[in-house]
Amino acid sequence: MTLSPFEYLISQLVTWTDVAAIVFVAVLCGLAFFHCLARTKAVQFQRAFKRTRNFWLAATGACFAVIALVLAMILTGQLASSSSYFVALITATVCGVYLADVKPAVDVESSGPSAW
Repeated sequence: MTLSPFEYLISQLVTWTDVAAIVFVAVLCGLAFFHCLARTKAVQFQRAFKRTRNFWLAATGACFAVIALVLAMILTGQLASSSSYFVALITATVCGVYLADVKPAVDVESSGPSAW
């Protein structure tokens, strides 16, 4: 069965939209991992009452590695882009928690001691 030009266009649009979403998640995971790696100290996590720096390095690093592997497999044709949404959801959740909750608290602690 051959696809009509319109059906082919829609299938290509869906595929590249899926790839764009995976790339977005990979960028988020990269930002979270490299912020945790380069811009923080272990004591800042303790002062902010968050999990340890090693925990967040392991979590964001594993997510970054997994989503990069998934992206590479999608781009080489070894994996369908729509079958990787569950992995992307998990990695986006972990890195989103770091960027939305942990990073602001750690950044506040890096600016110095609080006023009280």
